[in-house]
This record gives sequence, structure tokens and C-alpha cells, in this order.
Amino acid sequence: MRLVLALVLVVVPGLGLLVPGLLPVWSTPAGSLSVTLLQGNIPQDEKFQSGSGVPLALGWYGDQLNRSNTDLVVAPETAIPLLPQDLPDDYWAALKTRFASGAQAALIGCAAGQYGGGLHQLRSRSCAEPAAGLAL
Repeated sequence: MRLVLALVLVVVPGLGLLVPGLLPVWSTPAGSLSVTLLQGNIPQDEKFQSGSGVPLALGWYGDQLNRSNTDLVVAPETAIPLLPQDLPDDYWAALKTRFASGAQAALIGCAAGQYGGGLHQLRSRSCAEPAAGLAL
């Protein structure tokens, strides 16, 4: 009995690997994508302080986004800790210009002033316009 069980446990899965089409195909590769995940490591109690955390976050994330060379760059929720209207002049416009060519894309968490509206794409949207099809 144990021999039969052992054979079933070894032979059946083995057949699935050896016989093409025996097992269902769940997905197929469509290419590759290089991704950079950013994490600023700014203490939560400092993150929204105008004299310390805000300039640190804007500087660090701005630098990392501008220096990235992967297909996709992802920054976490409230990486940009200010509402769009409170950002320094041209900060968001400079990031949009950086990613406008379409060779790269970025997903950046930013405060949007409304519940559920903080995840945005730089490729085609501004921080004030939530990206379609993205959920928080």
C-alpha cells in the first residue's frame, strides 16, 4: 500500500512535468521589467515636520527619482508629504518632465487631500489627478 502511494505521489507529478499540455498553463512570460522600490526611511514622527522631514523627503525622493534608470520606479504612500498646491515651485513639473518620454514610469505616493486619491502615475497624470485603474 505504501509503495503504491509513494509511486502515485512521485509518478503523477512527474508526468505533469514531462508531458507538455498535461498541466494547465496559468501564465506565460511577456518580457521583463526592471523595478526600483524606494523607501526613504524617514521617521514617521518627522515625516510631516516642515523644518526637518518634509525637506528631507522632497530632497531624497526627488534625487532618487531623477537618478533612477529602471523601467519602473515605485515610491511608497506619502513619499511626497505635501499636498500638490504646497509643493515648491516646479517640483512636480520637473518630475513629470523627467518621466514624460515614456521610456520609464513612476508610481509615487503623495498626499492628495482626499481619501483614496493618493496613488498617481507621473507618466500621464499629475499629483492632483488620480491615475485611472489604480487602487489603494
